[in-house]
Amino acid sequence: MKSREITYIFTGPLAEYCTKYIVYKRSLGFKMGSSVYYLLRGMDTFFFQHGLPLNSHILTKEMVEKYVARRGVESVKTQHMRMSIIRQFSLFMNRIGFSYYVYPETDLVQIKNDFTPYIFTHNEINRLTKILDKIPISPRYPTYHIIYPMLFRMLYGCGLRINEALGLRMKNLDIEQGIIRLDATKNNIQRLMPMSKSLLKYCKKYVKRMGFSSTYDGYYYPSKNGSQYNSTPVYCQFRKFMTFLWNI
Repeated sequence: MKSREITYIFTGPLAEYCTKYIVYKRSLGFKMGSSVYYLLRGMDTFFFQHGLPLNSHILTKEMVEKYVARRGVESVKTQHMRMSIIRQFSLFMNRIGFSYYVYPETDLVQIKNDFTPYIFTHNEINRLTKILDKIPISPRYPTYHIIYPMLFRMLYGCGLRINEALGLRMKNLDIEQGIIRLDATKNNIQRLMPMSKSLLKYCKKYVKRMGFSSTYDGYYYPSKNGSQYNSTPVYCQFRKFMTFLWNI
């Protein structure tokens, strides 16, 4: 799946300022992906349906509370996201001269976080590595059995986020010095990640197996058509590999 830049198009009374808000947040180093776009578009559409005049300089408490009110059987998380986006947007609008009601941070609904991380033992990591190293060759996906063992080793050895790893290009890796340079990180702060000797050795082997030329500057983990891998199928595949692990 290609990494595409989203074209932000809004058509409601807040259209002009939704676009300006995105530009403003990006200037501060925030990543404004599709989820933010859909929230802003939903907000813009809501106020269009409720008669907010074009480029209105005022957004009242009553209108904001109607927007953030719980809708049907929606999740608390969805309501929280709507509260958060209208709060941040109102703060932005007031900075540029408008008079928008700012939803109180203390009134944001709380999201219950019951996530419990699973900590793998060294034995489980070793067994999972062996499972990945035995992935059969697939005529349909000729590099599948090469990419996944490399990706797992890099995630485990360097602690990268999955999208950080999938977004790597050859220019981000110094194969001689054993350094990974991460450019597109949170708040756009560059990070340098050192690799262990064993990981560096495997990286050099991987580059040869993938057939990358000395001038290649594409993705380090290219999809079948050369674009960036999508993280969703990667998650699904790793869940399948872990199922193999626990069934051994």
